Amino acid sequence: KKGGPKATLPIDGPWRNASLKAFIRNVDAGKAETGCDVDCQMDGIAKIAPVVSMFAGRPQMLEKVEEVVRVTQNNDMCVAVTMAAARFLEHFILNGPDPDVLETVLNQLNDPKRQNPQDLDRAVTAQIHQVKDNLSKASHQLIPAVFTNT
Repeated sequence: KKGGPKATLPIDGPWRNASLKAFIRNVDAGKAETGCDVDCQMDGIAKIAPVVSMFAGRPQMLEKVEEVVRVTQNNDMCVAVTMAAARFLEHFILNGPDPDVLETVLNQLNDPKRQNPQDLDRAVTAQIHQVKDNLSKASHQLIPAVFTNT
């Protein structure tokens, strides 16, 4: 409830993140769209491995990933980031280790004929470039100086 006591993290015991709490509320309210439209955490990425594994190499893979993510997180940025993660995972499933994976996914996201384009693909591309530009730095140099949202 809003205004209640703040949790002490990490929580010792059962945990429901914001998107799952919103999903349950939306299902209980009988809403057709069950996904949380304000939660933009990385929860979607934790859900995609089975979907990507099942549809890797098939043209509908990204469409299926989007469907799964929007069940609990109906937020465009969350979907765009999760779909980029799905592209990385699919690449590894189909090709194994690849030092050029960043460039491969960037090329996919910049392709005007890419599968399942998202309005926020350019923003995701910028984030991937930021990661690429900072790969040689140690984590203590990056957090929170470069990646300030951590």
